[in-house]
Amino acid sequence: MRQLLHIALAFFWCNSIVNAQNLSMVFDINPFGSESSSNPSNFFIFNDKLYFSAKDARLIDEYWEYDGIGDPVIVKDFIPQLDNMLPLYLTEFNNKLYFYTYTEIDTSRWSRLYYDVKIWEYDGSNYPHLLKSYSGSQHKFPSELVVFNNKLYFNAFDTANGEELWVYDGSDDPKLVKDIYPGFSYYEEGDYEKRKKYANGSRPHHLTAFKNCLYFCGYHSDNRLRLWVYDGINDPVLIKDNTGNPVLYPSELMVFNNTLYFCAHDTIHGSELWGYDGINNPALEIDIYPGFRIEEEGKHIANNSSPSNFTVFNNKLHFTANDGIHGKELMVYDGINDPVLVNDIRQGINSSSPSEAGCWPSRYPARRPFPR
Repeated sequence: MRQLLHIALAFFWCNSIVNAQNLSMVFDINPFGSESSSNPSNFFIFNDKLYFSAKDARLIDEYWEYDGIGDPVIVKDFIPQLDNMLPLYLTEFNNKLYFYTYTEIDTSRWSRLYYDVKIWEYDGSNYPHLLKSYSGSQHKFPSELVVFNNKLYFNAFDTANGEELWVYDGSDDPKLVKDIYPGFSYYEEGDYEKRKKYANGSRPHHLTAFKNCLYFCGYHSDNRLRLWVYDGINDPVLIKDNTGNPVLYPSELMVFNNTLYFCAHDTIHGSELWGYDGINNPALEIDIYPGFRIEEEGKHIANNSSPSNFTVFNNKLHFTANDGIHGKELMVYDGINDPVLVNDIRQGINSSSPSEAGCWPSRYPARRPFPR
């Protein structure tokens, strides 16, 4: 296990200053020169083996397995026709490995892209088993797979409910938790201006277990992103702030110091760092970029520090944010004192925009691309 961890860290710190005498190549996955690198990423250790995604000689993302002794081998060739399909969100549950893959659906007649997203189950030895397939999603990057109360939770799409929260207990088929955003919408599509019917979906993401509940961000029927909590029994409910209003546009949930931290928005402070102890109402933690800016039409708009990329390191919360002086840089927060700048990597108001290393695509999906 220790050897595998060292191997993963060696890949992860590939841009660090390291004594080259301490490193050796494990295997040249793609031997056709620097312009055809395999770019291994998404490392995960399961059953004393290292799993990761990397491009083979065809420049196709495959899912690889390495036991620390022999050469890495492809777990399964998902792509016999050279379609690019990157394994995502590796998660262990009930001694099995779960992950997503996706492919684009031919949409040449339409102006919108659709994806065939699949969830796979792998026991480490037999052929991976297709747990669930859902076609027609407009998002190729679904939410994380998260274990909560000995069950596996994830975002999934079907034509009746849109993208909603699903659960899998390891025995029966996955089940819908709740159609949080029910109903259907219509929109014009393509040059044919054909009316298309599409199921509304709350699109749960940032799934995070905290104090015996599952928290996530999802769209409400008012088409705004809200913070939700699910106890595993009753329907998910909205979390409200200390003004009695549902938390607006939350993102980047992270547990630190027995508190759930996230980015949220209000009209006075903009998008800033918030905290929630699971008992009292969520509230603004600190206004990192205070003040207002004046738009061309004369409106006063609150400045946003927009904290993101939350990571707990050395018992402190690290994240990127813009304080209005140094641009978007790395900051650290101990849970008591105000967050402080770690280093102005790109000096002045310019941003270095540090982000999660080796984690393409982002673990967090973007806003749905079509209007309601």
